[in-house]
Amino acid sequence: MHRFQGSRLKLHEFPLWADLQAKEIDELLEIVTVVGFKSGEILFKPGDSPDYLYLLQHGRVKTYVYSPQGQEKIMHIFCPGDAFGGLLLGVVDGELPWAQAIGDVITCVMDEIAFRAFMQRCPGTCLGLFRYMAAHHVEDMRRIEQMIHTKAHQRVVLALLDLGHRLGNDYAEQYSISPYFTQEDIGNMIGLVRSTVSEIISDLRRAGVVSGQGRKLIVNRRAAEQYLRDSE
Repeated sequence: MHRFQGSRLKLHEFPLWADLQAKEIDELLEIVTVVGFKSGEILFKPGDSPDYLYLLQHGRVKTYVYSPQGQEKIMHIFCPGDAFGGLLLGVVDGELPWAQAIGDVITCVMDEIAFRAFMQRCPGTCLGLFRYMAAHHVEDMRRIEQMIHTKAHQRVVLALLDLGHRLGNDYAEQYSISPYFTQEDIGNMIGLVRSTVSEIISDLRRAGVVSGQGRKLIVNRRAAEQYLRDSE
């Protein structure tokens, strides 16, 4: 983890700060801390203080917990523009989940005292943050409901399309999931063991939904969307 000095330009990269004037950015820099994490670094973990809010500017972050059997269960993948952390996210069974950087990450961090100052000094921006979070919550609930009511093959395809979205590949005809996510990661996201995901991926290769050699997984968007339509 490392802190950035003179971070005005980095703040402008965050969607909520993009329209702020220089004076407002300087005021914001008195409240937030801009922090970078290398790929694989832990942002927070069970036992850490929950009194922090993270505003993700660059990179991806996954939050996860471990089952009683020690299996990693991915809770969420956060993208640039997302907000998370114990201050607003809440805790699981009295503790924070694990949060890990997927690739290099830049985030704004506020503790509770700084967040209270943020609400008082930047009320319009704060309101925009809550609206943004509410919209993402609705989107997440819709995604979870969709996952619950589909079979295993369809859940894998939905997960692959969702990962494409979270990796910034909304319009690409083809995109690679590797090296960010393994088949085990995909299974952890949708409640399937790795062996089942591997069998399904093999079926999807034959159907033309995915391609690639070895561990490299390439998703063919149109084929994936058609596969879901044909499965209805």
